[in-house]
Amino acid sequence: MQPPGAVEDVLVQAYWDQVEHLMDDDRLVEAACGEIVAYSRERRAVLIFASGVQHGEHIVRILAPYVLQSEHVEMLRAALLRIEK
Repeated sequence: MQPPGAVEDVLVQAYWDQVEHLMDDDRLVEAACGEIVAYSRERRAVLIFASGVQHGEHIVRILAPYVLQSEHVEMLRAALLRIEK
């Protein structure tokens, strides 16, 4: 017998895994990152959401060449690692 909520937890995780798989498409990520760079040139900060850790790592790889300071890239990677655990 499964504990209450266990089946729902599995279904929710399967849903988010599918969302991440769909969103982590190379063309989508590159296009979205291009828009982020274009629209945020005059901003001091930008908040970016990812559908999962793998998707977030993909975003970091695409945006890394555009980030002015390398410590910002490392901060992004560290935040992703904390989320993954």
